[in-house]
Amino acid sequence: MKKTTVFIAILSTFFVGLLIFTYASEIQNDLARQVLRLHIVANSDTDYDQQLKYAVRDRIITETHKLFKDSQSIEETQQIALANIDFLQSIAQSEIEQQGFNYIVTVSLGNHPFPATVYGNILFPAGRYDALKIVIEEGSGENWWCVLFPPLCFIDGINMEFADADAIQVRFRIADLFRGN
Repeated sequence: MKKTTVFIAILSTFFVGLLIFTYASEIQNDLARQVLRLHIVANSDTDYDQQLKYAVRDRIITETHKLFKDSQSIEETQQIALANIDFLQSIAQSEIEQQGFNYIVTVSLGNHPFPATVYGNILFPAGRYDALKIVIEEGSGENWWCVLFPPLCFIDGINMEFADADAIQVRFRIADLFRGN
């Protein structure tokens, strides 16, 4: 009798865990279909490479917010990004050179793995997300990312000027997914 109870408890725990994993996976997949990340990866973790990453971030956001601010869908944002890959690369490369470095930068649009992360009040579960990725030289340093669509990019926790009211509403709708509302 005791072995049966233990077996049922283990089996129940397994099924509950499986349900939770399946639900979390479905939430991640749903969220991943709704967002496009901007992901900037530093050359290394040295202070100067990390500062360079932030300088590239600031320049990219400042010079491209007009490109992306009126985008109405993830597909439109991806098309804009693809059509402007060379422009984005030239902005990043220019900033790198202005900062006194001769690093190579690569810019691509693809589907990449990300760890679980909290962004504002939104939990982004670990998984694969589409991202506009900017890699500086070796790309082995800490990264920075934000949500390019809907346009929710933050700098130092402050909402960028182009994150308008509609984008904020989308942000809260995404957060509601995690609260089960």
